[in-house]
Amino acid sequence: MARPMRVVIATQHFPPRFVGGVEIYSEWLARALARRGFDVIVVALEEVDRKSGPSIEVSDTQYDSGIRVLRLSMLERDFWTFEASFFNRPLERWFEQKLSELAPDIVHIQSGHRLSAAPLSAALSYKSAQVVATLHDYWYVCPTINLLLANDQLCDGRVKPDECASCTRQIHAVKSRWSEDWMVGDADNYVDGLRFRSALLRDLLQRADLVLCPSRSLADTYLQAGFCFRRLEIVRLGLDPEIKCSAPSNKILLDPLRIGFIGSIAYHKGVHVLTNAVEEIHSLGLSCQCMIYGSSTNQPEYAIPLLNRYSGHSSFEFMGEYSVKEIGNILSDIDIVAVPSIWPENSPLVILQSLACGIPVIASHIGGMGEFIINGTNGLLCQPNDAMELARKIGRLIKSPDLLYQLGRGSKYERTSDDEVSEILKLYSAGRSP
Repeated sequence: MARPMRVVIATQHFPPRFVGGVEIYSEWLARALARRGFDVIVVALEEVDRKSGPSIEVSDTQYDSGIRVLRLSMLERDFWTFEASFFNRPLERWFEQKLSELAPDIVHIQSGHRLSAAPLSAALSYKSAQVVATLHDYWYVCPTINLLLANDQLCDGRVKPDECASCTRQIHAVKSRWSEDWMVGDADNYVDGLRFRSALLRDLLQRADLVLCPSRSLADTYLQAGFCFRRLEIVRLGLDPEIKCSAPSNKILLDPLRIGFIGSIAYHKGVHVLTNAVEEIHSLGLSCQCMIYGSSTNQPEYAIPLLNRYSGHSSFEFMGEYSVKEIGNILSDIDIVAVPSIWPENSPLVILQSLACGIPVIASHIGGMGEFIINGTNGLLCQPNDAMELARKIGRLIKSPDLLYQLGRGSKYERTSDDEVSEILKLYSAGRSP
């Protein structure tokens, strides 16, 4: 009896310890493929700060639905370098050996952040599997992932290596921004390295059999930045069927208005824009409650001062970390979800989850968010990084509960991970590009 088709999913991290958007999506994809009878093996980083021992150690674990997860522990000195940030050579050698051992039919790579281009390069060298890459962000274009310049303006990705070097140095100097020490490398070597990074990643992506984008905006950004692809397909993300909201369909709107932020408390997520907006609302004598769910450990230099400033404010509640399984209960206690990101998000799961639960969204009109939020139908769109406009939109909702009710009725998202996998399987079955 022939074995089922084997899919290796390479992702930066994987639950339960890690619960970012890419990690959650990778879990949903793995589970949906397993339900279709595929033999699914996930490879993910579990630790990147080990002080001694071999360059890579592996923990072979079993996840639910029969999914096998190879969790990698990396030696610190081999991981935290500029070259390793985009092309980790020990990791490439490990992937080459492991792919030969596992003999997959498909290698599906999620983003490149942390894993670097190592799994993509190894999969292309393996030659016996279809190579698929899903783009979740701008990592292949931008070393800082989010195309957000140090002055909060957006980069279009069409920049020279010396401009990239200057930008990363400026970002490194801002304590509230995410940064790593490789961002201030030696002048000549650093610029040459960025030039090599750009050429390498463009070449590898162009050779992949299939590249998937969850939003048209993300795909257009890559194309406008000069990337070429054998096959590029827009495939909308699907939600795990278990994500359900416990709120009744005839939910009574709460008083005061309860606004929820659900995600990492990080600079590019624009939490400060939301807090400034709510503070403005409070100063005008209007009433609302802002509930902020998320970890403050990813960017403590940004998050801790924010928490300290507003922890005693009557309009704010900091709810701490949450699990994906709690999303339904969280949303049932919220009137509207705020996604005030100042970077061009691709397809935020929190938007899709909120709409699926009948909760409208107020979001920045940037990136792919406008592809899911129809202004005045299932939410409201604001200019990014504009706290005053966000405050005006929130004030409008406070004064017009009928509008909020109308937005709730228009909030829907019915695509599941099984729907998405049905579409992906058709693309898989098309086979390797000539």
